[in-house]
Amino acid sequence: ADFAGNAIRRISPGGEVETLAGGGAAGWRDAVGRLALFNGPDGLAVDADGTLYVADAENFRIRKVLPNGVVDTLAGSGTAGLLGGDAAEAMFAYPTGVAVGPDGHVYVADRRSHTVRKITPEGEVYLIAGNGHPGFADGVGPMSHLREPISVAVSADGTVYVADSGNHALRKITPGGLVLTVAGGRRAGRRDGVGNSALFSWPTGIAVDKDGYIYVCDSNNNSIRRVSPEGLVITLAGSGTAGSADGEAAAASFTFPTGITVADDGTVYIADTGNNLIRKISRSGGFIFAAGGRALFQGDSDQ
Repeated sequence: ADFAGNAIRRISPGGEVETLAGGGAAGWRDAVGRLALFNGPDGLAVDADGTLYVADAENFRIRKVLPNGVVDTLAGSGTAGLLGGDAAEAMFAYPTGVAVGPDGHVYVADRRSHTVRKITPEGEVYLIAGNGHPGFADGVGPMSHLREPISVAVSADGTVYVADSGNHALRKITPGGLVLTVAGGRRAGRRDGVGNSALFSWPTGIAVDKDGYIYVCDSNNNSIRRVSPEGLVITLAGSGTAGSADGEAAAASFTFPTGITVADDGTVYIADTGNNLIRKISRSGGFIFAAGGRALFQGDSDQ
């Protein structure tokens, strides 16, 4: 998602970049491809059928891009707020993250309402974590508290993982609706370890692979962290110093990375926001420039 360019872009395996939808002026319009309008598109997710879901943050809506290029609004009235119910009338405060579960439910990190929401295949919006008031507490559904959750990811068993950015924590929502803290919490820092002994500083992008490993953009630490299924947090890449150096993972540098995804082959792709680059980490641990450049994310340049 090209937030500043109000566009959805795609990078081919060969490194070619093209605009799928939107681009240019900010606005809200459902249409085909570049005729559609977005306003600050942020988090992305794709389902098994190839439909792309977009957290259209400044339109307070969740959009979808069908495989044929048609852009449609999935949920959100366009008015900022915290209201569930029918998708067309529901309100989001500032949706920044989106993920699709194995059951077809769409999950949304609604940053400014400090909640995680769920959109059912039947078109209903429900609150599943947080209650509109910032804080830090585990519990069932609205008994829990989050603080500026920015992104979500869903594992194969239906567990929803949340980058609880304002709490510097990684949280999870079990299929039964219980919100628990996986790692970090409240205090910012940069430390590997198990559970709450580990420290993050403004974690944003989050992804989970087929083996249950969680990948996190630790934005203020300019690092990529990985959490094992047992809760062990390690630094996968990034020296901690802002920069754009490629090379071995530990020596490579990022500048405020915010988006991340894991391919089926284990390659990790990162939106290195401060450098206006897309980067990748190979399975062997080497760090490689993938695609993008300053023109790519500051305008409308396909290449």
